[in-house]
Amino acid sequence: MDTERQITRISRLLVKFLDDALSAEELGELEAWRDSSEANGQLFRKLASGEWDAADYRRYRAALEADDWKEIRRRMRRRHLRLWKRVAAYAAAVCVAGVVGYGTWSAFEGQARQELPVVRNEIVPGTSKAVLKLAGGQQVLLGQEAGVDTVLLAQYGIKEEGKALSYGKAKNVDEYHTLEVPRGGEFALTLEDSTQVWVNAGSVLRFPVRFGGDKREVYLEEGEAYFEVTRDEQRPFQVHAAGMTVHVLGTGFNISAYRQEGKKAVTLAHGAVEVGEGAGSVVLQPNEQAVLADGAFEVRKVDAGKICAWRTGTLYFDAMPLGELAERLGRWFNCEVFFTAENLKQLTFTGAFRKYEDIGYIASILEAAADISIAVNGKTIIIGNK
Repeated sequence: MDTERQITRISRLLVKFLDDALSAEELGELEAWRDSSEANGQLFRKLASGEWDAADYRRYRAALEADDWKEIRRRMRRRHLRLWKRVAAYAAAVCVAGVVGYGTWSAFEGQARQELPVVRNEIVPGTSKAVLKLAGGQQVLLGQEAGVDTVLLAQYGIKEEGKALSYGKAKNVDEYHTLEVPRGGEFALTLEDSTQVWVNAGSVLRFPVRFGGDKREVYLEEGEAYFEVTRDEQRPFQVHAAGMTVHVLGTGFNISAYRQEGKKAVTLAHGAVEVGEGAGSVVLQPNEQAVLADGAFEVRKVDAGKICAWRTGTLYFDAMPLGELAERLGRWFNCEVFFTAENLKQLTFTGAFRKYEDIGYIASILEAAADISIAVNGKTIIIGNK
């Protein structure tokens, strides 16, 4: 039996067992699965003993009872059915673990009354953290928990305030610095000209310590960033990203240019920008987005406030495929996402959530919106059919 069919079948048998609805033939099939490995046996005993559901059920009920989720509550005709389907997601996680090696049970033997070890949650929201690379090869760890070398930064007129860097007017320093924000991170930056930049998870920005000449140039070498550019008509501002160049005077805009995504996008919040690539270019007005795919631009009307809201703590998605949504969650929570069926990536979602929410809360929202099950196994999110 292939992995997807095994997950579906065993999940259904476990749910029926907990609901005391197995036929004799189904009970024999479940017992055969239980006896086929120690991991299966431990899962079966944990579920049967009732130890599995305390923490997760509390998270589930909190999400269900939130004032702004009344519509979700109305769609749940039988509340305990949702709970049993959560168990099915747990069972799916163990089936996947047995096939592709996402963890074992052996290290947890002898520990009393804890959450399912194979379905442990090690996923937490991102925090403010980054690495600043200087021209001479020095690296400075940034973030609220990092021991920052303030003496080294002061040589360049840089101030670090836990969640942001600020460049002052450095004299006689003509070099570029690179800010690398890892998966599970974010960081803010004020450039020498007072332009503000918010850099998203999994992104790399290269910029000069001070701007010289008749233009200001920075390079988004990977990822996503929002720019609030200080107006200076004598020195236009340019952002180079994934073959595109964005020309501005003073404006606010977002660039998304992750390599693993097939499209690159520039979204204008206010002001005006010209986006060029090769011989082609487009001029954007507020609430327009230029998408570069297959060498051509497509201009769309969008709600720029929602697209740019990631920098203030909210993630919006409008008819977004689940595959793309999973990529974004993976970057922000620094985790891997595994689909038990490729067709699930094409499901679309519309909604929003605060990006500092617990991953269990977010999973409950997505499960309530579509016919899917989501389980958390260590640093991996497993998405499958119900």
